[in-house]
Amino acid sequence: MLLKKSLLPALSAALILGFAAQPADAAAHKHHKSHHAQTKAKQGKLHPSCKKYLDRRAAWYKYKGNKAELRENVKARKAFRQLPYKEQRIQCQAAYEAFDDFDHGKFRR
Repeated sequence: MLLKKSLLPALSAALILGFAAQPADAAAHKHHKSHHAQTKAKQGKLHPSCKKYLDRRAAWYKYKGNKAELRENVKARKAFRQLPYKEQRIQCQAAYEAFDDFDHGKFRR
C-alpha cells in the first residue's frame, strides 16, 4: 500500500512531463505540405484512447476524492493534445494498461 501511495504521484508527474516533451525533429516535419494538412486537421484533437484513459483516471481520482490529481488530469489532457495524433494513441494505450496497478481494473471502460 505504501508503495502505491508513493508511486502514484511519481507516475502522474512522469506522465505529464513525458507527454509535454515533443520530438526534436518535429520542426523538420512541419514543412511537408502533404503531411501538414493532415496534421493541421488533427492538431488539438484528442485521440479516443486518450479520452478513454483520462476518463478512467478521472473516475478513479473522483472516487478517491483527490482534487489535486483531478486538476492534474486536466493538465494532462492539454499536454496530450500537444502531441501528434499517432503518438497520443501509443502513449495513452500504454498508460491505460499501466493504470491497472492503481485501480485494479475497477474503472475499466
